[in-house]
Amino acid sequence: MHIMIAEKDEGKFESSEYKVICWVKNPNDLEEIESSANNVISKHIENTDREILFGNANILLSGKEIVTIGFKNSHADPEDMNEVLDLFELKEEIIH
Repeated sequence: MHIMIAEKDEGKFESSEYKVICWVKNPNDLEEIESSANNVISKHIENTDREILFGNANILLSGKEIVTIGFKNSHADPEDMNEVLDLFELKEEIIH
């Protein structure tokens, strides 16, 4: 699974990308795959000191993308989210 998360920490925005392995008993069981992925995402969100704004996870099986999960913090300031989205559109690396 490939996860991208946009976060805010001490007034600075940061996006992070992770590659994570999710273990399942039955790789043909889409419900089990989604549940395992959701558990990994939830644990990361619960264990961070930063404010999670939004993110997505692309779940791959045998090298093929089978599911995309999007998530966002419904309590986050919409202006913060828009500012981060504007930064993604610049298509160049910027530190703010």
